[in-house]
Amino acid sequence: MARIREGKKAKMSVLDILPEHARDALARWDAGLNVLTVEMGGLGPGYEQCIHIAVFEIIRDMLDQKLPDVLVDSWGGQSLTRVDRELGLSGAQAGAAQYLAYVYLRDGWKAVVDEMDADRRIQVNREFPHLREAKQ
Repeated sequence: MARIREGKKAKMSVLDILPEHARDALARWDAGLNVLTVEMGGLGPGYEQCIHIAVFEIIRDMLDQKLPDVLVDSWGGQSLTRVDRELGLSGAQAGAAQYLAYVYLRDGWKAVVDEMDADRRIQVNREFPHLREAKQ
């Protein structure tokens, strides 16, 4: 039987990894639950993790703001600057994060993931997968 875990803000199933909206995805991320998303760089999990940390921080900051009709270079810039101080994003990572956050907010999380090729789907989690120290 599937185990259900409650998130911090709302009851969420650990199996429901494809949220409908960006707000729902952010709640899952903040609760430490997996979120289904799309690969943007194809250079491995560390590269994707940096992009998605930036995506979620842009979403956090821009969630209740009016979206511009078209994506402009300055949109989400403060979020990217804050994240860049910690992660040292490449220009490609910053651009990918900005674009992905914008379309997730504009079109809805599930709609964006559903329209992408299935082989680009990945899971992310704010607790980046790591091996805990083995007990001796």
